[in-house]
Amino acid sequence: MGFQILNAERVALSINDLDREACAFWGVEYNDRKYARPKMEDGDVLDTNWFDCVGLYIHAQRRKDKPERDVEWCSVLGLMMGYLLLKKSSQEVAVSIDAYWQPFISLVRHWNDKKYTAVAIAD
Repeated sequence: MGFQILNAERVALSINDLDREACAFWGVEYNDRKYARPKMEDGDVLDTNWFDCVGLYIHAQRRKDKPERDVEWCSVLGLMMGYLLLKKSSQEVAVSIDAYWQPFISLVRHWNDKKYTAVAIAD
């Protein structure tokens, strides 16, 4: 999957550093064999990790005519919500946003607050 996340100085962060940061943000233990997955309020760990969720929605915005392009964090969140709206009922959307997607939304907002930049990379 082609994407990068740049820090405020526009230096690419390694996937391992981003994974450690996601672990610290969510308060979960780092595992060098699996990407960070947030815990639900009941203590269960989600089946989706940050790389396959946030990374997918960054990568989905790639363009053939621009090998690398900055992606607004609001676009990443918009694609998350668009997916939900197309696949779920109104009631399921409300429950999904609150229970399932909230940790990923919070992580994206955290990275936005740190002035990180998402970059989609064409295949």
